[in-house]
Amino acid sequence: MVDKIIVVSDNHGEQGILQQIRNRHRDGSKFIHLGDSEFAHDDKELEGYLTVTGNVDHDASFAKDEVLTIENLTIYFSHGHLHHIGQSRYELAIDARAHNAQIALYGHSHVRKFEEIDGVFVINPGSITQSRGEDPESYLVIECDGEQLQLKWMTRDGNVMSKEEISIRC
Repeated sequence: MVDKIIVVSDNHGEQGILQQIRNRHRDGSKFIHLGDSEFAHDDKELEGYLTVTGNVDHDASFAKDEVLTIENLTIYFSHGHLHHIGQSRYELAIDARAHNAQIALYGHSHVRKFEEIDGVFVINPGSITQSRGEDPESYLVIECDGEQLQLKWMTRDGNVMSKEEISIRC
């Protein structure tokens, strides 16, 4: 069985896009929202998503960070603003390592990114509604077949923008 994790961030109040993504990826095993939804924690728009708070989310019910473990894969995720990701993602990688996570996911910058820091793969899906880079709005699909992770950045319409593969037991 292949686990499929869908990761979105920074929809900034746009309604409907999160459920469109859930409907597109009905085979997803987990759905993660990295903050700045601008919805209440219990809003129907976030139904089915594991969520963390962003810098413009004002509902105190959101956690500042979360850890997800599926089989041998541990993912640490946070919006990133509390880790000062604008200067460096090192603090985020340190927190991920403290949770024995191989992957750290973050949002906030609205720019998709993939890098390895101190043995942790640090990944930003980009913003689903307000890209700040040259790339269009995007989200991330992570698929694990047991021996390898495939990362696919998707446009909001569901087209593949780019791919990365990580040899990691998952």
